[in-house]
Amino acid sequence: MDPRLRRYLLRQITFVAVSVALMFLLAGRLDWLGGWLMTTIQVGSLATQWLIVGRKHPDLLLERSGLGQDVERSDIPLAVSMAYGPFVAMLIAGLEVRLQGLPEATLLVPIAGVALAVAGIAVTVSAMLANRYFGPVVRIQSERGHQVATDGPYAVVRHPGYLGAILFYVGLPAVLGSWWSVPIMALLIAITVVRTAREDRYLRAHLTGYVEYADRVRWRLVPRIW
Repeated sequence: MDPRLRRYLLRQITFVAVSVALMFLLAGRLDWLGGWLMTTIQVGSLATQWLIVGRKHPDLLLERSGLGQDVERSDIPLAVSMAYGPFVAMLIAGLEVRLQGLPEATLLVPIAGVALAVAGIAVTVSAMLANRYFGPVVRIQSERGHQVATDGPYAVVRHPGYLGAILFYVGLPAVLGSWWSVPIMALLIAITVVRTAREDRYLRAHLTGYVEYADRVRWRLVPRIW
């Protein structure tokens, strides 16, 4: 494995381990179904990224391991918010469990949350498989011969990765059984919509062939809505 990929994988594993540990530490208990469901989702998402996406596009994982050149700087705060917002929600949910006890909800609520979260991860992974330029921040990857992605979910909407993120954000409070995390997820959804619009304008102006692609695929995020 490329040393840069090894370091990136180690960072991701460390982040997942620390976030889970802090979540349960704040909760002050281990008999929390939502916490274990969230842990499973995180581990599964990480494994999927490396075993499926990494096998097809190892160069994409290298791209995602750093910011790269010619980054659209105004996109960085939005990208950071979307990446670390769920971590904040996990900690707040842990604190909620400590202060208010385990959530009183039927099993259908976390099941629905898991279904939405997994669906969001699946949409995002399919977007990464169809688009080897699926970077962590907005930039034109000229050194990699950046081209417009048109296959897979990109034949339906122009920003399927952000659609996947929204599905994940909607499901997360139900997975955790946390009312306190709802405002955070609502904020992240708003940030995602704003970022979608900004990235769409940027790609129209800077990526060759994107205007023609946008004429064919009309919807940015949700078919027949926007």
